[in-house]
Amino acid sequence: MLNILLLNVRNKIKIETLTGAIIGQSNAGRRENVASMTGQYTSLKKNYTNVKTALRNGQTYPFVDSDLILNQYNASSGYYGAELGISNVLSSKVTNLNLIQFFVGSNDLKTNFNPNLSESTHNQYYYGIWNSAGTGFLQQVLTNYGLSLDFVVWIQGEQDAVINSTTYETDLSNFKGILRTHFNSNLLFVYNQLITPFNLGNSESGKNAIRLAQVNNQTTKDLIINMDDIGTGDQYEVHYAPNPLAELGVRFGNKIKTYYNI
Repeated sequence: MLNILLLNVRNKIKIETLTGAIIGQSNAGRRENVASMTGQYTSLKKNYTNVKTALRNGQTYPFVDSDLILNQYNASSGYYGAELGISNVLSSKVTNLNLIQFFVGSNDLKTNFNPNLSESTHNQYYYGIWNSAGTGFLQQVLTNYGLSLDFVVWIQGEQDAVINSTTYETDLSNFKGILRTHFNSNLLFVYNQLITPFNLGNSESGKNAIRLAQVNNQTTKDLIINMDDIGTGDQYEVHYAPNPLAELGVRFGNKIKTYYNI
């Protein structure tokens, strides 16, 4: 549950504990080395003493005890994903920030975005987040630490969504609904809008429809970040190049910060 610690003269709140899940394609995990960042983004490379993270690769099974531990987040070296920018923005605004990361490769996301799939197959995406038996990864971390989920950052892959372009809006709505039913009816859901198509080949033909569906699907509890101006607008660079990946996380963090007025 969201805990508000104090109110300052500018009516900005200081949050005691904030817990979020970063889920989606592989940059929801750790993709790039912090040593590769340049310019202004090198300031993100540090030890975040009030941030804890748990990381799970959804392509391996079963879970092991080490997956379920929230560890202090030290980004002074090693690899990072969207959690780095989010931590940089929110760590000064939140006393205790918990980020639970669950990611899968693009092949899984192409077929497993639909939340109506059976949860009985271990490598299905949603089974890794929750299931009726209460043994999903995200569930277990929250339960083990007595936490409730305040927000979800959903990192939507560029080509993954296009596979299901005709059902995307329904799938996304169902996904958010299931998350809110299961974890928190007031759950904040932050997601990235697909970049403007730059090469409308066969794999890109549904992208404009997806972009429109993402906006049509938005509610007051949903926030969308735009990525068109990150890097050169290449769909791979915006998710996987060092500086654009850092910027992606920063934008997620800023949306969350604004929502909570911190």
